[in-house]
Amino acid sequence: MTHSYPFRLPYFYWLVLCFFILRTQPVSGQYDTDDKKAKFFLDLCKKYSPDAFEILNSDTTHSFTQYATDGSTTFSLLNDIGTVVHETCHGYNFKLGFADGWGHNGYFISTTCKIACPKGHFFNSSVLNTIVPGEAQKKIFRYKLYVSGESKNSSTVEGVYGFTNEFTAYYHDVKIYMELLPFYETRCSYQDATCWADKYISAFQSSLYAFYEFRLFIAWYLEYAEVHEKKIFDELINNQNLRVAFTLVEGQYKKLIDGYFLKRQQITEKLIAAGNKIIIKKEFYSVAKENGSTGYGIPDETIVYLKSLYTPKEETMLGRFRVNEVTLSNFKTFVKKTNE
Repeated sequence: MTHSYPFRLPYFYWLVLCFFILRTQPVSGQYDTDDKKAKFFLDLCKKYSPDAFEILNSDTTHSFTQYATDGSTTFSLLNDIGTVVHETCHGYNFKLGFADGWGHNGYFISTTCKIACPKGHFFNSSVLNTIVPGEAQKKIFRYKLYVSGESKNSSTVEGVYGFTNEFTAYYHDVKIYMELLPFYETRCSYQDATCWADKYISAFQSSLYAFYEFRLFIAWYLEYAEVHEKKIFDELINNQNLRVAFTLVEGQYKKLIDGYFLKRQQITEKLIAAGNKIIIKKEFYSVAKENGSTGYGIPDETIVYLKSLYTPKEETMLGRFRVNEVTLSNFKTFVKKTNE
């Protein structure tokens, strides 16, 4: 008597199949409570980003989970992690400044570099509407929110002090994604170009070009102040600690942007080697398939436009505001006591 048996995969192949399913398919409700979300963020940052870990730990109540609004899967939380770190950085900056005394601003740059500075006088950033061309006001993504006057955030109200606060937060927003590349390699196969394009390459592209936006805002504010608010301009130029903080963030942020383009090229080469067809053109990173292609946003074209707005005047002003030769290694020799 003969028996027929259903087809069965060897045990090893079942394990491989299960791993692939778990790796590529989000589990709905996987992180469905604030405690689970907080643990996910903290565990991930502890392993990959000491700076982000310290930022999140500065929020002892873990209220940073309020910024995780995209969902409860791993990829949903990854999509939010830049915002979580960014917004929590603002709170930590405030604490660092307040710890030095009322009327001080703080800037968290790294676990070994935290700078407080006295906050002097300022004027509303919306006055820049009188010197920034109307076309630029419309085309610069963050101009309306941080400069125009339609919002009352610290950048609009406090000028360079607020701009530097945002500049620092966007720096850490980008930094966490760059540091998480090894983790993404455990979630996205190089056979899956869509995963890489959608979940990583395009995920934080807007925060990359914030570098060029806030440097412009700071330069324009200083230019206006030198002509119309000379006392405030002099205060800003003489605020050594503020200038040190700006200089350090600017240098580190630029390294991240250069690193992004290098890593993107390396990822693209691996995707192509795995059989994917990738088209990079202007504003889109496209994954080509038999039935067409899908494009995902990249910062290239926006960066080109923002760079075109820099004239020798802006570059000169930023050069005057920088503190030459300061680094993360020697910054303490440049920082002044805030009661001086």
